[in-house]
Parts: sequence; structure tokens; C-alpha cells
Amino acid sequence: MQDEVSALSRMGFDNFSALIEGGVKADYHPAFVQVFLYYWTTLFGTSVFAVKLPSFLCGLGTVLLSYSIAKRIYAPASGLLVIVFMAFSQYYVMYFGLARPYAYGAFFIALQFYALIRWRQQPEQRVSMIALFILASVLAAWTHYF
Repeated sequence: MQDEVSALSRMGFDNFSALIEGGVKADYHPAFVQVFLYYWTTLFGTSVFAVKLPSFLCGLGTVLLSYSIAKRIYAPASGLLVIVFMAFSQYYVMYFGLARPYAYGAFFIALQFYALIRWRQQPEQRVSMIALFILASVLAAWTHYF
């Protein structure tokens, strides 16, 4: 899609500071996705599969986290209902396949909520869930979904 081509066109830089100066600042988005794609495509190339895979995995992770959250708050049947709603929602179907901030942002926000639920329900894991919440919050902010 045009949005992805635009993002990929701003990655032809020789180093990190040139990427920030010429790629991130020109886009007016926080740096996470652009920096991640820069290093990801350096390792795995710019094929359609390679570029879209991380977004797809974040989208899948969002669905799984949403199931887990609904199951923990209500019941397993509620978690299944959430997955069904997500499967037929245009937002998830359309945007979780794009190499843009949408899937990453949804994943980090779901991860925040998951950490809060676990923190409340399992006090013995408080420290690790606080750390997970802080990490997810920072990544959500750097993805511009905070």
C-alpha cells in the first residue's frame, strides 16, 4: 500500500542518526516503527512477506492478548466472543496487515492492559507485571498510541 511504500522509502540511510534526521522527522511519527523496520529490513530484506510479518505477528499477539484479557475478566466464552468480533472487524482485518504503527500500537496497548490485569489478579507477580506495564507503555508512546 502507499502508506507502506512511503515508510519504506524513508529507510535508505547509512546510519541511525541519518535515519532519524531524514526518515523519522520527515514523517512526524514517533520513531519506533520506522527504526524497527530499518533494522528489520536490514536483516531480512524488503520482500512483501518480510516487511509485513512483524505487523501480522503483532496483530496476532493482540488477538491472543485480547482473548486472555476477556477470559481473565469474564470467562473463556467471552474470550472466544472477542476473537470472533475481532475477526470480522474491518479495523483488524485491514490494518493489522500493514507495516505501519497500527498493529504495533494495538499490541502494546493490549500488553499494558494484560499486565494491569495480571498485576491485580496475581499480586505475587507484581514486580514483573509492573516492569511489563512500563515497557509496554514506553513502546506504546514511541509508537504514538499513548
